Amino acid sequence: MGDGGGDNGGDSRWMTYAELAEARGIKEPAAVRLVQRRRWERQPGNDGAARVAVPVAELRPSRVVAPAVGPVAPDSRDMEALTRERQRADAAETVPTAPRQGRLAYRIGWTRRNATATRPARIAKRPG
Repeated sequence: MGDGGGDNGGDSRWMTYAELAEARGIKEPAAVRLVQRRRWERQPGNDGAARVAVPVAELRPSRVVAPAVGPVAPDSRDMEALTRERQRADAAETVPTAPRQGRLAYRIGWTRRNATATRPARIAKRPG
């Protein structure tokens, strides 16, 4: 449709934000932000909708979408590895190891001893 003028250089096409969004495979608010970032020329259309001078090189989709493929059967080795990892994780969560039990008991005991040892001192320091 000719040159859009401004600083966009080269051939451009006048489009609405909705047309730009459809051509690029993005949503309309994203198209508005794209036009603002790139500072493409804008003007009001006769129908009240804004038109944007979009360089022809920018009319490509914003990202390439991979063609849809059917479900892929998982590899048996992957399933075996997943099963082993799940079993290992379940075992680690259900049965704590002996050293861990000892550390936990030590921490609980220390906390109880420390709390009872300092409680009378805290009560005695209260103004009252």
